[in-house]
This record gives sequence, structure tokens and C-alpha cells, in this order.
Amino acid sequence: MNRGQFRDAERRFATATEVEPQFARAWDGKGQALMMRGEFEKAMINFDRAVSLRPNVAGIYGHRSLARIAMGDDSGAERDARRALELDSELIDGHLAMARANARQSDLGTAMHHFNRAVDLAPDDAGVYWWRARFYRDTIRNGTAAFSDLNRAIELRPSSASFYLDRGILLYQTGNYAEAKSDLQEAISLSQDPKLPDVIQAAESWLDAVEEQAPGVVPVTPPPDESK
Repeated sequence: MNRGQFRDAERRFATATEVEPQFARAWDGKGQALMMRGEFEKAMINFDRAVSLRPNVAGIYGHRSLARIAMGDDSGAERDARRALELDSELIDGHLAMARANARQSDLGTAMHHFNRAVDLAPDDAGVYWWRARFYRDTIRNGTAAFSDLNRAIELRPSSASFYLDRGILLYQTGNYAEAKSDLQEAISLSQDPKLPDVIQAAESWLDAVEEQAPGVVPVTPPPDESK
């Protein structure tokens, strides 16, 4: 799972569920692997099974809430996130899921509270900065804050293609085409092993947009975060 080998992870978790059908953690793990591959309906079946076996484990509700968000079930996601936080008020996935559900429902103040809480609880977790950055960029429209969070995410996990993709998109949106091109090319480079076709496709599409706006621009490494 940590290496991005989600298909192999799913197979191993599936074997574990066959050997021990009452092993909730294996059902949860299989659900996570399926979710990371974009197979959300199949993931939900496994999360439901895990919940039925261990109805008082916060993490399972947190994972299921993230799958619900991806499927557009905002009310279900909020319900699962709320249950996760009732069981564990410091669960990172619970706060992130609640934040994303609140954002989708235009409750921006509550969403910001949960994003900030996730960062406070896990200041060295690159993912929490990435999610908050996307909220800043796409919902709040605060490019400076989004850039700062994306820089921090990349600093903590420089091998993540998605972080470079999202910073490249932000740089394009702010008219920094040379810097955007550098990040988008880096996203493609980091998406080769393991192969991340969705990231590659998105980065190539944004590179085409860069070329339309600034034909032949030479890629330049993005500047440091001046807000610090």
C-alpha cells in the first residue's frame, strides 16, 4: 500500500479475508486498496463488511467516509466522519473527511476548522497539507495559502506525483507558465513507477494548456515560498 502497489495489496488482503473471514482489518485494507484504484463501489462493500465486524473502530468509518465523498454521497460521508470522530476525536481521516464533506456542502468555516485541526494533529503528514491546499486553491481561491501548503507537502514527501501536479495547476492558474511546466513534467516523471495513468493524463492535458498560453516556454523550478 505504501509503495502504491494497490493491486498487489488488494490480492494480499483478499487472501487474508479468505483465511480469516472475521478479520475486520483485512476487509478494511482491501477496501482501501480498491478505493486507491478508483473502484469505490467495490471498496464500499469491503468497508461495510469491516464495519459489521468491528462497529466501534474509528478508522474504518474514516476510510468509508472518504469513499463516500468520492462517490458524491456528501451526507453519508459526513455521517461516517462524525461517527469516526465520536470514536476518536483525533482521527486524521475523520477530520479530513468531515472537512471535505463540509466544503462540498458550502459550509466553509466548518471545513476550514477541520482542515486546520488535521494539520495541528499531524504537522509532519504531507497529505493533510495537500488536502488543505486543494481547498485553498479550488474553494477559497487563496493562491498564496495553497502554494505554501503545496510547498510544505512536497518538502515532506518529494516523491509524490500528485503534489507536483496540483502545484503545477496552481502555477498555471496564476500565470506562472514556466514554473507550471516544470512541475507538470516532474509529475509525469514521478508517475512512471508505479504507473499512475490518471496523473499522467492530467499532467499532459495541463501541459497542452501551458503550450497554448506560452508556446516553447522553458521550464523553470518554482520559487520558494515567500510567505514564510
